[in-house]
Amino acid sequence: MRDSEELLRLIYGALVGAGIDLDAVDEVLEFSCEQMSDPSRRARHVWQVNFWRAVEQVSGDPDIGVHLCPHLPLFRNSAIEYLFLSCKTFGQACRLALRYDRLISDAFHGEVYIEDGVGVARITGTNGSDSILRHSEVCFVYGVIDFLAHMTQGAFVAERVHLCCDPGLARDDYERTFACPVSFGETSSEIRFDAELFDLESAYHNPEMLAIHREHADREVTNLKSQDTIDRLRSAIMRRLPGSEGVDIELDDIAGDVGDNGRHVRSELAAAGTSFRKLVQSVRFHMACRLLSHSGAATEAIADLLGFSGERAFRRAFKSLSGLTPSEYRKMERLDRHALKDPYELLSRMIEIDS
Repeated sequence: MRDSEELLRLIYGALVGAGIDLDAVDEVLEFSCEQMSDPSRRARHVWQVNFWRAVEQVSGDPDIGVHLCPHLPLFRNSAIEYLFLSCKTFGQACRLALRYDRLISDAFHGEVYIEDGVGVARITGTNGSDSILRHSEVCFVYGVIDFLAHMTQGAFVAERVHLCCDPGLARDDYERTFACPVSFGETSSEIRFDAELFDLESAYHNPEMLAIHREHADREVTNLKSQDTIDRLRSAIMRRLPGSEGVDIELDDIAGDVGDNGRHVRSELAAAGTSFRKLVQSVRFHMACRLLSHSGAATEAIADLLGFSGERAFRRAFKSLSGLTPSEYRKMERLDRHALKDPYELLSRMIEIDS
């Protein structure tokens, strides 16, 4: 499952607002917010576990999620925002936007309805298996409330919030933050609100623009499906590369690994503007960069590990893509404090994270 990296950018923005040391968080993560410059990118949802552990460690606050909420920037997604504005009513906007919830995250799914005369926005998937993900739940629910209030010019107000997580020692902080009663230990996250809001009309309702915005959102979802295919293929290629010296990575084999056939995979890659050869090249280059900067392995060993015929072939291929020799790249990018002696250990970590 993947999230829009815009979600992580929002958390980074909140960390800045709360005065948390970003450099310290980045050092624990071996990752920088600067790498999230493209909001269209997707990050694996499980990565949030390491992220929140780093934030807890740096902040020293086991209830950091609820304390970050007041500092969260407003969530922005042009496709979702334009759909909201173009719809006739708030109810129509919510139901339509939820058809495109994949644009925000694969991990969270929502529905809106009226129950016993009360409006309910239910969000499932927030109660992750690791308790550290309670911070994601709290920030996500707060962000939804903030977004809906913004889209209705302040008309949307949460009357009650249900959360899956345990409040820890900060129970009183939740009601102050959400400005309404909050319950815990629920099976799904819920935001309850005035049902009359379903009929609230948008001042920007425009059927023609709504059709255009739906087409735009449909294209974005189609692009995500193409990226899903590429991600599965990349993971399969990564699993086959170690120790593949002298053995070609074949399209049909990789297609079989992901439960597909070569002809269909070739067609999918062409539609995405790439090819199997380019994909293998990209995976090899990505893995080579990580091994050069995070391991002490000799270039000969890396060449063998990634299936090159020899060091010379590896050096030639690497320079054609980066403009640098492997040695020059290593000198520029080497992170000595994170270097591992065993390249196989690092490669196994990369494959585990990407799978």
